[in-house]
Amino acid sequence: MNHPCWKHLGELSATPPASQQTMRTVCVLCLLCAAALCDLKVMSAQPVGTGAIAGTVVEASSGDPVRKAVVTVTWHGTPRSWATARTDGSGRFHFDGLPAGVYDLRAAKGGMGVAIYGANSTRETGETITLADAETRDGLKLRFLRSASISGSVIGPDGDPAIQAQVMLLHMTRNNGKPVLQGTQEAQTNDRGEYQISGVAPGQYYVFAEARGGPPDSQKVVSGQFYGGTRESKDSTVLSVRDGDRLRGIDFQMVSEPAVRIAGHVVGVPQQASQSENQSSGVGTGPIFRRGRARGGFVQISIQQTSLNPMGFGQGVGTQPPDYRFESGMIAPGEYRVVATVQIDGKSYYASQLVEARSGTAEITLTIVPAVEVKGQVRMEGPAPGQHPSPLRVALAPNGAPGAFLANEEVGSDGKFTMAQVPPGEYNLNVTPMPLGQFLKSVRLGDDEVRFKPIEIKAGSEAELNIVISTRGAKIEGQVDAADGDPARAAILVAPVGELHEFARFYYSVAADDHGKFRLLGLAPGKYKIFALEKLAPVPLRSPEVADQLIALDGDYAQEIELLEDGTVEAHPKLIPLERGRTILP
Repeated sequence: MNHPCWKHLGELSATPPASQQTMRTVCVLCLLCAAALCDLKVMSAQPVGTGAIAGTVVEASSGDPVRKAVVTVTWHGTPRSWATARTDGSGRFHFDGLPAGVYDLRAAKGGMGVAIYGANSTRETGETITLADAETRDGLKLRFLRSASISGSVIGPDGDPAIQAQVMLLHMTRNNGKPVLQGTQEAQTNDRGEYQISGVAPGQYYVFAEARGGPPDSQKVVSGQFYGGTRESKDSTVLSVRDGDRLRGIDFQMVSEPAVRIAGHVVGVPQQASQSENQSSGVGTGPIFRRGRARGGFVQISIQQTSLNPMGFGQGVGTQPPDYRFESGMIAPGEYRVVATVQIDGKSYYASQLVEARSGTAEITLTIVPAVEVKGQVRMEGPAPGQHPSPLRVALAPNGAPGAFLANEEVGSDGKFTMAQVPPGEYNLNVTPMPLGQFLKSVRLGDDEVRFKPIEIKAGSEAELNIVISTRGAKIEGQVDAADGDPARAAILVAPVGELHEFARFYYSVAADDHGKFRLLGLAPGKYKIFALEKLAPVPLRSPEVADQLIALDGDYAQEIELLEDGTVEAHPKLIPLERGRTILP
């Protein structure tokens, strides 16, 4: 090509540095489809020069060329811009018409893997390329790292392949400071009971399988299980996945066991004003909390296993007047959450109860209570924040179901918001978007401070939710102390100590520049330890588990700092060599 087909990344300048790696990856993946259809066209005024960058993309393991990979070159100019090209049959790519400056270089091939210039792992940051005016850099080599995959088979209790069984990868994350499993990818078995999950990122995973349906004997059910044949994740075999791994033989032998039932009555259902409104909207098996699943006097019952079933499958039944009696189908023994929902004259009513169902039929009584209207206000402390393209939103998600937001309301210009029809229960709060330089300072429900714990919405409660966001976030400016090693693009991790240690949202990370300098804005006040890791990508480091491993390393690498509201701290963390840093990641 005579000139690179530039697109601009101006929006990255307003994006927290920790998110820029992810953002660029998404851009590359989006380009795969576009590049397959047509040549990329110039989107706007392009930076033009007389420099060139060229090279090849090769397999990291064999050195063989990789054809039809999409190579992206990113210019660190103003505005930050990127262009793409495809490799030819010999794996070669070429960009010319480049201005002087600093560049990133990477390649991707849909669903197969990525290559980052100067990196031997997708967990590494790679190296930049500095191009002088009219300079040509040829012979650059990008090592293509194949994505990992996990495959195996699911066999039913009768020894036959389990067809259309669901297999899910889960990883450990944090929910209000507590470790919880969250699904990342899933697959379904074919007619031979085989499955494969491709494009798996490095990390540690739990694998869970569930075969829908049961054996011909209707008094038994097939229980889901984690890899290793266990019902509980704590007893299962955890898979450690690295770049390019092909983990085969991750097999499941399903077992059946005597089924149980949950039955009971719903009490406290109000009389409806109009019989015409008593029309069922149907019965489903979706998430526990859904609005409008039942209207009038028809009560929707949702039954979902809590401890074993991370895949979100549930059983739905319904009940009607006069006795509001219900009974589940045959289910596996375990702990369940049973939720009743009904809508009467436009108002929602709920009941929720945990049930231990171990044998026979567990009898319960669900007492319906009205939904709660949650009112609140968001108040800003500090200098007026700059304009943000999106208004603030306040969301409540049922505790234990991260990401499944029930209520999500926009904050008005006066800072007030109202969430209608919120079921009584425990919730986690999320306020978005939290602009750079700001932090959540206080969350009070009535007189109770609930920033570090679930928010309990009680039946009949009129307590207001008051949220304070401070624009006086703390700042860290620093330089990596690199007696040995290369400080360029080192990963900087800021890990909280004390009461904040278990909360992943108080972990901050950024990549240092090519001279080992770094800057972080908008940090919550508190005590922290700061680390610098040679050539590692910063985002995967943000967890209490990683911080604990770093603290345990010999060599006194942790620098302790205390951040004050609107304060600035200068830091000089000691560089952790690449080989040592790799020991904390798969």
